[in-house]
Amino acid sequence: MSEYEDVPRDFFIRTKRILEQYDDIGDRLGDGYYDVTLAINCFIGLVILPKNHLYTRLDKIVLNERDMPKGVSVLVTDGVHDMPITLKQLLHCMRNGIAHWLDRGDENFQFEFKNNEISRVKLIGGGNIDKEIYEIEITFNLAHQGLKNFINWLTDTIIPYL
Repeated sequence: MSEYEDVPRDFFIRTKRILEQYDDIGDRLGDGYYDVTLAINCFIGLVILPKNHLYTRLDKIVLNERDMPKGVSVLVTDGVHDMPITLKQLLHCMRNGIAHWLDRGDENFQFEFKNNEISRVKLIGGGNIDKEIYEIEITFNLAHQGLKNFINWLTDTIIPYL
């Protein structure tokens, strides 16, 4: 394994590549193929990393619902704000939803199952961003594909700012 040249950039690129590699070998893994679990782990890493490295650069990226990749929907649920929001606001709320997963009695991460497999993942998070309180709900339909689409979109969106 080679060393990282640029930690944030390389982390995004390598995480995206890990998902691609895992998809390539999935058929050989049979019952041990945990594509949604891996996608969730990759997603968590990509949401947590930007806080320390990128937040100041993400204020200029404004997101509308139509900007979300296929299988992903975002709702602003605080009753005050609406779309559009910035990528900084979205990532901050998602990061808090992950970091404080159990603060709401396990409600921040919700999993729906179909045929004993995770079919949908919902993350609820909020936070104080630039002296305003935001709350979002992001849903990944067809869990693996929605998460993978989001990871690919997030990587492609952030790389130019690194």
